[in-house]
Amino acid sequence: MSNTYFYVDPAAGVGGNGTKEHPFSTVEQARDAVRALPDALRQSDICIYLRGGRYVLSQTIAFDNRDSGSESHPVVWRAYPGGKVIFDGGVCFGAERMTKLSDPNIAKRLVDPDAANHVYVLDLSGLPISYGTYGNRGFRRPYVPAPNELFINGMPQTIARYPKKEDGMLALTDVVDKGSVPRTGDFSLRPMVIRYNDARLERWVGAEQACLSGFFGSSYADDNIEIAHIDPKEHTITTTLPHLYGACTEPFACWCIVNLLEELNAPGEYFIDCKAQKVYFIPPKSFDVQHATFQVSSLSEVMFAFENCSYLHLIGCTFENSRSSAIYIENGRGVKIHGCTMHNLGTLAVQFGKGASAMPEGRHTYHGQRDKGIPAPHPISREMGAWHEYLYEFAAWDNEAGFDHMISDCDIYDTATGGVLLSGGNRKRLIPGNNTVHNCHFTRTNRLEYSCKGAVNMMGCGNRITHCEMHDLEGYAIYFYGNDHYIAYNRIHHVLKELSDAGAIYSGRDMSQCGNVIEKNFIYHIRNPKKDALGVCGVYLDDYMIYNRIYGNYFYDIVSDGSFFFSTIYYTCGGLSSIANNILIDCIPGLDPNVHGNAYYCMHSDKDVVPRVSTKDENDMRGVDVTSPIYRKRYPYLYETYVHNYHPGNCYYNNQLYYHNYSFFRDAEHMDFRFKPGAFMYNMPHEDFLVNDPVMGIHGRMVDMVSDLEFEKIGMLPHTEDPVTM
Repeated sequence: MSNTYFYVDPAAGVGGNGTKEHPFSTVEQARDAVRALPDALRQSDICIYLRGGRYVLSQTIAFDNRDSGSESHPVVWRAYPGGKVIFDGGVCFGAERMTKLSDPNIAKRLVDPDAANHVYVLDLSGLPISYGTYGNRGFRRPYVPAPNELFINGMPQTIARYPKKEDGMLALTDVVDKGSVPRTGDFSLRPMVIRYNDARLERWVGAEQACLSGFFGSSYADDNIEIAHIDPKEHTITTTLPHLYGACTEPFACWCIVNLLEELNAPGEYFIDCKAQKVYFIPPKSFDVQHATFQVSSLSEVMFAFENCSYLHLIGCTFENSRSSAIYIENGRGVKIHGCTMHNLGTLAVQFGKGASAMPEGRHTYHGQRDKGIPAPHPISREMGAWHEYLYEFAAWDNEAGFDHMISDCDIYDTATGGVLLSGGNRKRLIPGNNTVHNCHFTRTNRLEYSCKGAVNMMGCGNRITHCEMHDLEGYAIYFYGNDHYIAYNRIHHVLKELSDAGAIYSGRDMSQCGNVIEKNFIYHIRNPKKDALGVCGVYLDDYMIYNRIYGNYFYDIVSDGSFFFSTIYYTCGGLSSIANNILIDCIPGLDPNVHGNAYYCMHSDKDVVPRVSTKDENDMRGVDVTSPIYRKRYPYLYETYVHNYHPGNCYYNNQLYYHNYSFFRDAEHMDFRFKPGAFMYNMPHEDFLVNDPVMGIHGRMVDMVSDLEFEKIGMLPHTEDPVTM
């Protein structure tokens, strides 16, 4: 049987038939041609070649079961060799829409009088742009499409703010009203009121769309709240909504003002006036603005959606300039996204499975009987929404992500609210999803939000993150939730640049999250950004986590110098986990084996903590039943801890700590921490752990940091179906 080929070229004219000589002009035409193929042709390979060029999207391109291939003959969509395929969710134009600032009313608003001499204006009128506002966003608030953003020559510019990011934030020293605290059940929506002592703010009284941004009640919970009123007489700022924890004056509390035309005064800054349809900006230094390419994000929905689709591969494409995400995957099996670049996106890059509908305004969590009369969040396709409402309050929820999907060899950077939401599998029945993020590169994935917005957020059961590099992140590298996940061979560094009381790899608040394996990762160069806040960790298993394994990892230069010293590997009130064969170099503090607590007591004294056991008066998807035969067989000690007063401790063994002693290592100066031949630790299983920089190939793709075969040769334990054996 002969193979089938179709061709698409965005520059092609109408009337093409999909051949190489007369290609289709749109992806939708090629998709429909595949759907029309007779069954006989589907028994052979089907490939759609995408010619280089810019494919401008005004709506989601959707694929479903009609677009599926088979395991032996997948349907392959790929960039044609020699061209760059760009799926663009914005508008692109040149300097023809640019003028120097000449409006005296705008110049008068600028706090810096000299700034007007450097400001340019882009006229967006008549362009097909869907406008959005900056809006409320942050810790435990629903994911929403980003506001319109400006990119120049593909580089994201900085929204005008005060103080500038490089200058840090202002200390929050005077709280007039902390506002209502939704976390304690006060849903009155009484706003925060804070006092300022900077006369500069009086110039902002007429500012529209400005937001108060910062850390108000916890050092791990950033928030971005619209400003309702600035009072120059009382020197107060009043927000439209409260923060989840309320405002406080603890040493970590700090704030800034973002989205301010008045503070436009630095190279690379901009402000978009949606009503006037204008962009005000100052070009970056050493920049030829007359020959620049300008892009403004527009699309507020996902770019590609794969729903109930199986064995479809997408290879070598670029996704950019959307106010939302690039790719959505729901149900199906074996969808693979390979060698793609995803950047300049308003939320994240890839979402597996359904999100959640938002709660009523001001309610960040759903508490069942306490919230009688309030509709529970429900699953929603193609949107993240109130993801956290399912993360903690609906532990057994299956978000229908499908099985055996993979994101591999992708470059994901300059996104607003994280990189990938990886999910799949069923926690209630412990069915693995086997969805994977492999050999991907993540950097700068927290442009608008930090808290709980990891390079990869993982939930569900039995999913994998392997051989990835994650760095230069304001928040977490990996934030996971669920059972039997595998996190291995990853390189993580320079993360948690804004958060404390946090870990590069973090999970917590559910005792039923068992069977997870964190092994053979290299985590380094992490310092507490706030000396007066709580500390930072390499791996942080928070609040009641038990029955997991942290094995064979390298940690280097992780310093938790805050008001409370977290150890590099840190547990709170958990137990029954094995922490073994890890190497810690210049980590302060390294290990605290005594921090295991009494999981039984803590669980039963904190009604806000899980495991969420299903009961007759609750929606069945809210809880997992740790007393069920499935859980008792898989995690026998979990049942003992939950039902009986069992005090589990963690098992620490064969961990090695080094402080400023590099004589055992081959080349510590270049972070080659393999042991020297002849060193007394030479025969340890870690001797050949390769921690040198991964070899970067074409388009930034990475070669595996170390192969499974190499580890097998030196006797490291491979991942098994039952990795936690006590």
